Amino acid sequence: MRILQIFNRYAEIGGEEIAVEQISAELAASHEIRSITFDSQEWATQTGVLARARQFLAMAWNFRSIRHVREHISEFQPDMVLLHNIMPVGSAGLYVYLTGCGVPVVQFIHNFRPFSVNGYCWGNGRLLPQGLHKNFLPEILAGAWQESRLKTAWYGLLIWLLHQRGVYRRMDGWIAISQFMKDAFVEGGIEAGRIRVIPHSWQPQCSQEDLAQAAQTASEPLFLFLGRLTEEKGLRVLLDAWQSFEQASPTGQLMIAGDGPLAGEIALRCKQMGRASYVGFTTGPAKRELLSRCTALVVPSVWWEPLGLVLYEAYDYGKPVLAARSGGIVDHVEDGITGWLHEPGDSKMLAAHLLEASADRETCRRRGACGRQLLLQRSARTWIDEFNDFTGAVVRLAREPAASAAATRKQVPDGRAGSAFLVTVYLADQNPGYDRSFGISRMSHVVLDTLQAGGRIELKAITSKTSQQAPESVKALRVLPWGTRGKWVRLLTDHLHPLFGRHHPVPDLHYFPKGYLPLLDFFCRPSVVTIHDTIIQYDEDHYPQWRRAWEYRYWAMMLKHTLRKADRLMTVSESSKQQIHGFMDRHGIARKEIVVTYEPCLYEKIPQPLDPSKGNYVIHLASCEPHKRTAHLIRWWHEQESVNRHLPELHLIGSVPPEVLPLLASSRGILKRPFLEDAALQAAYLGARALILPSEIEGFGLPALEAYYLGTPVCFVRGTSVEEILGVVTCKGGFSLADAASLFGALDEVMQMSSQEVRQCGLQLRSAYAAEKVAEKMVAVFEDARTRR
Repeated sequence: MRILQIFNRYAEIGGEEIAVEQISAELAASHEIRSITFDSQEWATQTGVLARARQFLAMAWNFRSIRHVREHISEFQPDMVLLHNIMPVGSAGLYVYLTGCGVPVVQFIHNFRPFSVNGYCWGNGRLLPQGLHKNFLPEILAGAWQESRLKTAWYGLLIWLLHQRGVYRRMDGWIAISQFMKDAFVEGGIEAGRIRVIPHSWQPQCSQEDLAQAAQTASEPLFLFLGRLTEEKGLRVLLDAWQSFEQASPTGQLMIAGDGPLAGEIALRCKQMGRASYVGFTTGPAKRELLSRCTALVVPSVWWEPLGLVLYEAYDYGKPVLAARSGGIVDHVEDGITGWLHEPGDSKMLAAHLLEASADRETCRRRGACGRQLLLQRSARTWIDEFNDFTGAVVRLAREPAASAAATRKQVPDGRAGSAFLVTVYLADQNPGYDRSFGISRMSHVVLDTLQAGGRIELKAITSKTSQQAPESVKALRVLPWGTRGKWVRLLTDHLHPLFGRHHPVPDLHYFPKGYLPLLDFFCRPSVVTIHDTIIQYDEDHYPQWRRAWEYRYWAMMLKHTLRKADRLMTVSESSKQQIHGFMDRHGIARKEIVVTYEPCLYEKIPQPLDPSKGNYVIHLASCEPHKRTAHLIRWWHEQESVNRHLPELHLIGSVPPEVLPLLASSRGILKRPFLEDAALQAAYLGARALILPSEIEGFGLPALEAYYLGTPVCFVRGTSVEEILGVVTCKGGFSLADAASLFGALDEVMQMSSQEVRQCGLQLRSAYAAEKVAEKMVAVFEDARTRR
């Protein structure tokens, strides 16, 4: 692609400028890049009342900057414009121009603008998150930008006006450097589907030889702080914690490297202590020497760090991190795995972690090694693949003619396609990452995209600001002006949305892909639901302590209401159908016809791999839900490690039950990994020798298809729906939860499958559960429900 990149340099160089230079270099290796750079330092050198007045006006609309960008667009003809910071010299008007110039615009999220005037959500020594709700008054009162209330008020007004004009909503895409930043922007009102999380890449600076030397840390513990010496970085918290540490431990050194407004105060406090040193700004070999010698890095930030590249620097040298549970830090420091996390501002908790780390150097070494492994996954190749995947989709979507769908079908007077009927789809109850809807959301996305493409159905999606979004092909949207991640807000929305979202024209059908009808179901007739499972009943029977009693009663009530009131029922497997019939019998509900549609897979459009390169690891999509049996698997694996030296590594992707964390800390072959964005998850599937699904109950078992579609065989529990789904192509990989030996026997069995055998399984599964086949079954149910109206 031809990419036009725009960046306004700050008066002082910082992490964003370093990141922009790195991004530019990585993009230049694959794309044709042209960069436009504005410089705030030029304005800083201009003095006088008239010069300042001109700058104030130019912040709103800088004719020179806009003309400069327009000329480059005309000459360069970019496929995409990539924005970093463009204020103040670029001006607010440049946003207005770019979002209407006809070229797709993607904004890189390095900080909290446009939801914070100074970009930090910080002022007067405290967090000021009100900007996420377009309230910039706290920052104005704090003089948060350039220590001036007047400047902050003017800048805040410009941002507010851009929000009011809908400029930010018209951006084609956003790239966040951490999941925390994405969540913050979604809370601020940006559609979740327009934001992709792509953390920065890292080219290791520390060689294997240097790494071995770095493992030989100083004779006494040495803790290091690297960064700008400002209040929000938590230096005062660190020194308070260190004072307590010195009173409790006879050995240990603290070194603080950096520069900033607090330099004098930090130097004075270090002199007042026995084993703390301020070494000033450090870079180059001296900085690398500090990283090599230290026991651990300390990052005590009290503001919301977007990412913190200093974490990468520590991991590069195999060092763990003692960090605050703040902002994007939590996406890159795993407590008990790659370091220690304390509550922001809690000096006592930090002091306890310093003592723990100084007393257990082996734990430090092991956690640092885990950090190094996580860092190696952020290669430049991985970054550019994720960037290309997202921006390629943004550009393709922007190139589609706005009326292409309408042009292919004859229109009737009310504006609807003559051959299609209108179906509303409720998606606001799907909040991936905040409830049990990852698989359902992925299935919904594929199904809706396929239904829309078929031409027989016209879809209108009802979403919230934070929920699962409809595929890009679904143009008719109603976005409720609030988020539905909060439990009570979501429950109220689930039941009352028929009042908020009355439709014109009136839809022919209402579809609920997550399987629950609202209590105001009489506004949603006729209705079709997909009920995926009855796991909520299973958990109540087998794990009553997992949820509160009222939650079990509520969901049982909702399922009974749905089964009685829905006009047509669908489900995703014969196994799930049996579960639903059993639930109906148990609660005295007359049996209805249930159509089994099965589920399609998001990876269907990815070509089946020929012979993917495999690492010596297997993966498990970890979960704290008891029926997923993550803890069960970890205990088995930990026991097996002592007798099986040839066991592959077990990579746990997702959340791990707290009770087995000590086993992870003592294991040599179990690696905890965070929840992965889709590109990283695909890479994990491709490189794994097997996927292990120890769930004792599933509705369908979508990860089994995902694995085979990406060339990886599966171990599963016999008697579950996964056995049914995979049984059309193979019987290999089944095991019993009552017998550990059967798991490792099944694992050996699937790891011995040839790549050709796995490929054939994947191809046959693609045919059996193709999205078009699933959609065809669903359309038949929809048409039947409509005719029964």
